[in-house]
Amino acid sequence: MVETVIAKNMKVVMAEKNMRNVDLYRKTSVPMSRIGDILRGRVLNPRINTMVSLADGLGVTIDSLVKDKEVVNS
Repeated sequence: MVETVIAKNMKVVMAEKNMRNVDLYRKTSVPMSRIGDILRGRVLNPRINTMVSLADGLGVTIDSLVKDKEVVNS
């Protein structure tokens, strides 16, 4: 699978906050299987309500999850 921008950004934030998939699941209503699928690139375009929940659980904006930081910073 190809790593998506969303997956890459989620992994960075989760690492910064020392957060595991189960921790994110506990903070959101997003099923563990869905979180895993997003992180593995199996879900390319998560629904907006999923993104809202994930962003809230991670303490970031949706924008920070969907923007490619490599493109923005170059």
